[in-house]
Amino acid sequence: MFLPTHYKIVLQQNGAASFTGEEGGSVQDKDKYKKGKYKRFVGKEEFDGLAALFETHGFFNLQSEYTKYVSDGGTVITSAVRDGKRKSVSNFADAATDAKTELRQIEEAISDLANRIKWEKQK
Repeated sequence: MFLPTHYKIVLQQNGAASFTGEEGGSVQDKDKYKKGKYKRFVGKEEFDGLAALFETHGFFNLQSEYTKYVSDGGTVITSAVRDGKRKSVSNFADAATDAKTELRQIEEAISDLANRIKWEKQK
């Protein structure tokens, strides 16, 4: 699956998963990108594995923002809720680019899971 430029993935503890893709990449590749609203369910093991990764990688103790001083760059915002409290971390211009960083590994795990889900397009 090709992820569009602007998208949102929501995974809930009850297994509900949603994907909203708003924009694709370049015009010539526009048909490759998932746009629109999609739903599916993920297994408890997958959700629990991702939740465990958030814990072991100290997501709730990470900085709220990682940034580089560049004029143009994409932003990935990762959010999670634990005990009713939301934590969001913004990664501008791939400032957490080192493959060993906790945030980067969490982002990649979410992307990998999104690519494994067989999304069903909503009308």
